[in-house]
Amino acid sequence: MPRGLFAGMTDYSHQTFQDILDDLNDWKAGLSSTTEYINATVKQLHDNEYWSKVPDNMKSLVAYASKFYETSIAEIDDITQNLKIDVQPHHIARLRSLAKTAHELNLDFGHVWHREYGPKDYGNPNFSNVERIYARGRDMVVDMLDLSNAAERLEAFLGMKSGKVDQGKSKRYTIPILSLILGILVAIVSNVASSMWPPAFQPYLWLSWPLLVILTVISIVLLLKQ
Repeated sequence: MPRGLFAGMTDYSHQTFQDILDDLNDWKAGLSSTTEYINATVKQLHDNEYWSKVPDNMKSLVAYASKFYETSIAEIDDITQNLKIDVQPHHIARLRSLAKTAHELNLDFGHVWHREYGPKDYGNPNFSNVERIYARGRDMVVDMLDLSNAAERLEAFLGMKSGKVDQGKSKRYTIPILSLILGILVAIVSNVASSMWPPAFQPYLWLSWPLLVILTVISIVLLLKQ
């Protein structure tokens, strides 16, 4: 969904669970796009032999931010996949942790760019690219501040199970059913093994005993797996 005009102020109280999943995927896409742009632009500045002229604190901040973006992509992807199964407290804690780091990075971007970066080489196309790295990088972390609001809304869905979990439960019912069927077969084979049959069947009655053993072992294994 479109997020609010003010950083970290989007109201998620009326959002559905699917809205949150959609936003998480949107954050992941934004992070991927930002990371690709920053990496490509830094490479271009290296090729132009300008990156070495950028202050070390700015270069360190960009490297740290890029690593954070990559980590966030992996975290959000993992959380999104897990949320499709159920909602756990650690999902909420991890999203809040990302929002916290994004808040700190937002402050760092502002401090480094406005107080420590100087002199600014306005009019130089290479410096303009550095300025775009700052803008794209800071915009991304500002956008991520709303992760804390999405996490707060997720608390309402704690313990919720999705369709995949229901499917898992239905699979678990298969074992008791198979155990019941095998139990019936064991009973039948036991009767066969202990019954008197016409002479024509006598040579084959011994097969019922190994079959009885096999069915019994399978039944025990299925019961242990329940």
